[in-house]
Amino acid sequence: MHYYGKMTEKTQFSTLRSADTNRKVIAAAREAFLRDGFGGTSMDDLASAAKVARRTLYNQFGSKENLFRAVVTDMWGRIDPAELIEEAAAGKGPKEGLQAIGLALASHWASPTVIAFLRLAIVEGERFPELPRSFYKYGKEPIVLAVQAYLERMVQDNVLYIEDTLIATQQFIGMLNEPLLWMRLIDTDSNVDAARCADIANRAVRLFFAGYGAKT
Repeated sequence: MHYYGKMTEKTQFSTLRSADTNRKVIAAAREAFLRDGFGGTSMDDLASAAKVARRTLYNQFGSKENLFRAVVTDMWGRIDPAELIEEAAAGKGPKEGLQAIGLALASHWASPTVIAFLRLAIVEGERFPELPRSFYKYGKEPIVLAVQAYLERMVQDNVLYIEDTLIATQQFIGMLNEPLLWMRLIDTDSNVDAARCADIANRAVRLFFAGYGAKT
C-alpha cells in the first residue's frame, strides 16, 4: 500500500515536472521564432533558450514543426471552443451570446504577439508550407467549427435564417478580422484597446443580425 502511494506521488511529480518543462519550452520557442524566424531557429537554439537537453526537446515534441504546432495550440488555447460556446449560450439572448463570442475573438486578435506570429507564418509559408496550415488547423479551425455549431443552433431555434452556416461563420469572423487583423499585419504600430474591441464586436453582431436575422 505504501509502495503504491509513493509510486503515485512520484508519477504525479514527474507529470507536473514534464508539464512545467513543456510550458517553458513553448514559451522559449515562441520568443525564438518571433525573434529569428522559423527557418533561422534550430532545435539546438531552442534547447539552449529553454535550458533543456536537446534529447528532452526531441522526446517531448519530436520535431521543430511539432513544436511550432504546440506554440500555435498554446496561443489559441486561451480561447477554449467548448467553453466559449457554453458561455455564449448560458442565460444570454442570441445577440448577447454572439457578442460574447465576437468579443473573445476580437480580444484574441488584439494581441500583438498573435499578429506577429501570423505574420511569421505568412512570410515563411512559401519555404515552409506547413506553417500557415498549422496556424489554421491547430488554432483557428476549432474556433470556426465552434462558432458554426452555435449559429446552427440559432437556426434551429428560428433566431437566424442561414442557408450556409460555414459561409456565415466566415463572414462574421471576417468582420472582426478586417479591422483587428489584416490592417495590423500591414501597420505594425497599430494597436487596439478593450473599448475598440468591444465596439468592433458589437457592430459585427448588429450587421450580422441585420442580414441573417429571421424574418417574422
